[in-house]
Amino acid sequence: MLGSGPAGLALAAACAERGLDVVCVAPSPWRAWSQNFGLWSHQASLVPEDAVAGRYASPKVWLHDEAGFALPRAYLRLSTFRLHRALVARAEQAGVRFVDARVDAIEHGEVESRLRTDAAITVAAALAVDASGASTRHLARSGETVDAHQTAYGIVAEVAEHPYAPGEMSFMDFRHDPNGEPHAAPSFLYSLPLDDRHVFLEETALVQKPAMPIDALRARLHERLRAMRIDVVRVHEEERCVIPMGLGLPSKEQPLLGFGAAAAMVHPATGYQLASALKLAPSVARAIHDGLESGGPSEARRLGWEAVWPAERARLWSLYRFGMAALCSFDLERTRLFFESFFALEERDWQRYLDATASPTELAAIMGRLFCGAPLATQWRLLWHGVGSGRAELWRATRLGGFA
Repeated sequence: MLGSGPAGLALAAACAERGLDVVCVAPSPWRAWSQNFGLWSHQASLVPEDAVAGRYASPKVWLHDEAGFALPRAYLRLSTFRLHRALVARAEQAGVRFVDARVDAIEHGEVESRLRTDAAITVAAALAVDASGASTRHLARSGETVDAHQTAYGIVAEVAEHPYAPGEMSFMDFRHDPNGEPHAAPSFLYSLPLDDRHVFLEETALVQKPAMPIDALRARLHERLRAMRIDVVRVHEEERCVIPMGLGLPSKEQPLLGFGAAAAMVHPATGYQLASALKLAPSVARAIHDGLESGGPSEARRLGWEAVWPAERARLWSLYRFGMAALCSFDLERTRLFFESFFALEERDWQRYLDATASPTELAAIMGRLFCGAPLATQWRLLWHGVGSGRAELWRATRLGGFA
């Protein structure tokens, strides 16, 4: 197993719990991650109870400089330290062994793969699984990669005071636009109060092509906080986040299995991946185990790829990539109008869109309802995208096969 992020640890533990001998190779696997994570309340069972550090009964969306609205679903803030500790402990208890090193090269043979590391350690495995993140150099991709990214700059700050009521947070706040320009590239404030004087504040560009620079987001955040009269007394932590959103799907005709962001599992329209990786890990572990038992490494890879990327999920991702590319073409005002229509959908519809739990047919119907309820200007933009650069993704979504 390459990588010790949430996806890699979850899959390593699930494989070991099925009796497989698992070695996890990653730099500093016992060091907690720097990212912050959140989940919706209905996904709470995916993580240990003590990993939940905060619950927000009223996640709010502000699209314009007026009263916002609360989403009818609670949101959870996770403790990165406790989540990491729990996943490492589960893996070690199941028998996973860790090697503190970076994999420089992988040599594949008929019956085993050999992982050569920068620590002069070689690990032999019947099956190599790459869960080392989106920047991996080891996985081949058959689908086209789009240069789209989600970027964010966040701080854990002590403030003189903040405007959030108990149980309230900002899921998306487009108010107090730092540029004062409706045709500027959009970004929003995502904020989670920690107590009366401490709050996590993050300026997020949902998806941009090319990526919005971190320095620009940092400047926007501080300008927005000044406009909101939030006085930062001290910055305790910083977070810089760059998430590739348009990775091509991996080729299944390769002697390597992928999982997590390395396997392009990041939601193309939201940037979320944690819940889907934790939910899918047991199924992928079962496929690997059954494949090794019945046919060896090649069968394990085949069944593993079928579990990670069944044909229906590949078609679903093409629809999401169509939506992602459309969002990339929206300026600030069009983005506001789009989300006004999006959150006007029934809760079941927008939640399944965010969770990626709808079938391709159901997602197409949700997108159709969104189109019908959108302003005329947004409809024209989506139509223009559909007959232009978005045609390829719509065509792929109708294919009967999966990925190459």
